[in-house]
Amino acid sequence: MVLGKIDIQADKLLGESSLINGFFPLSKQNGKPNKKLKLQFIVWFKPAEGEKSWEKALETNGGYQGLKNAAFPIRSNCSVTLYQDAHHRHTFQPPTDLCGTPRKLWEDVYNAIDGAKHLIYIAGWSFNPNMALVRDSKTDIPHARGVKLGELLKRKAEEGCGCENLAVG
Repeated sequence: MVLGKIDIQADKLLGESSLINGFFPLSKQNGKPNKKLKLQFIVWFKPAEGEKSWEKALETNGGYQGLKNAAFPIRSNCSVTLYQDAHHRHTFQPPTDLCGTPRKLWEDVYNAIDGAKHLIYIAGWSFNPNMALVRDSKTDIPHARGVKLGELLKRKAEEGCGCENLAVG
């Protein structure tokens, strides 16, 4: 489900006034503005070359090739999904005119882990292997209800999928 979209011209970020700050109207999927929805954010582009702390990681000999010594290579066609809440009841309907029903974060996380084929990488402040991601009795994936995160990761590891956990703190 797409809540809305906003376009920011790259030249606005790369120009002298690289700070974009304010409330911005979201457009529907058909491109028409949705007057009910606005997103407030601040975006500030600061070239990494100007940051002393990035000097070693960037060492560009003939063009930027990505961060040196990074755990993963540069990827393209990536996306971000925004959620109203991490968890909500199946009867939840936000007071705005959205395209379809709201998505459920924990069901999406379960589906992403369950569908992983090569690598699962979890980073966060803490890790609770006894946490059940899907708890709602009216879930769209009833076989996932009550499955603990640790059990799911163990099953994926047994299937040959790499499972990595980074506790930051």
